[in-house]
Amino acid sequence: MRTTNIDYNETLNSGKYLFKFCTFNVNTLQILINNTLYFAAPDLLNDPLDCRIKDNIKIIKPENYSTKTINTLKNYRPYLNELVKSKLRDITPTLGNIGSIKEQLNTYFSFDQNEFYGICCFSIDYQHNLLWSHYANEARGLVLAFNKEKLFESFRENLKGKPYDMIPRNISYKSRLNNLEVQLYKDGRILYKPKHFFSKTLYWKHEKEYRLVISQKQISKFILEPVVMNRFVSFKKECLEYIIAGERIKPEHRDILYNLFGGEKVLQHSFD
Repeated sequence: MRTTNIDYNETLNSGKYLFKFCTFNVNTLQILINNTLYFAAPDLLNDPLDCRIKDNIKIIKPENYSTKTINTLKNYRPYLNELVKSKLRDITPTLGNIGSIKEQLNTYFSFDQNEFYGICCFSIDYQHNLLWSHYANEARGLVLAFNKEKLFESFRENLKGKPYDMIPRNISYKSRLNNLEVQLYKDGRILYKPKHFFSKTLYWKHEKEYRLVISQKQISKFILEPVVMNRFVSFKKECLEYIIAGERIKPEHRDILYNLFGGEKVLQHSFD
């Protein structure tokens, strides 16, 4: 595969870029015009095993699970849904029962990650046929080439002073997914390591995926209304350095890209 602008191949393969495959639709125009990227809830990703907690939870020191643990969970997220509340209501059957402890923590952290974590997916490869087919509408769409360092800096600046953390990391491909690791302490403290966000099965290794994960920190329990996570994060316009149009893109869609960004920024991709 190549671009018709052959001089750009070396630039695009320099390791400086993160590539986002897109269908040409309203969501993509929102990225291009509003300069924002969407961070999806983990349960909305296309792989049903992705970020899955069930059967992938590892508890360190389960003997420390107590009412103090329950209180820590409740205080960290003051607004819980009814399912989580009901699971945390009665600790008696849970004490000393690793299966019940896992069930309670599974319910809690499944709620926690889908309400307070967001994932934005990229690839470090813009040339793979399957990626064009699966994520860019069979090469009728486009690929956005973001300068990685500029994008990270822009996000950090945008999130500064706000109750959000950001974790950037490559996906590792394994026969067995990473566990959600939860370490329990006697005083009720919990150390939560979401390693499962950054592993996928070997079937997906062709994607060469890179992820940005944002998480919303603890919200004060004195706030009267639940705070909804903002899943749109702005980036500076200069972070998006190139737009690579698919070989099958409609001429009118290509014209829109040229009108918005000019010929120097919009490249044309073609299959060998």
